[in-house]
Amino acid sequence: MNAKAERRRRLCILYAAGPGDVIGTFRHWKAGEDDPREVSRTYSGQFFDVCRDLDACGYIITTRADGNQIAEQDFVIEDRPVRGMRAGGIGYHLGQIAYGIRLTMTAWR
Repeated sequence: MNAKAERRRRLCILYAAGPGDVIGTFRHWKAGEDDPREVSRTYSGQFFDVCRDLDACGYIITTRADGNQIAEQDFVIEDRPVRGMRAGGIGYHLGQIAYGIRLTMTAWR
């Protein structure tokens, strides 16, 4: 099997995270340490371990407003804010729906 076909068949896992600093946690994980800013093991750190153990690539999308993105090793981490979080009523719900659609589109790709 050629390398391109093998990459196509490789398991890739999407993780929809919350507002945590997953990029910062990734940098600590890459250095072989737990994130010292947290009092317990982070879910994202455990996710990185699972991806490594399964030889899977990981795509992590956070709800942070920073808008940062990195692609290193087998991981893509993207800070993707949820629009309308501070809006009231229908604006909030429309923002949640739009975020869900964008997340679904990313998963589909």
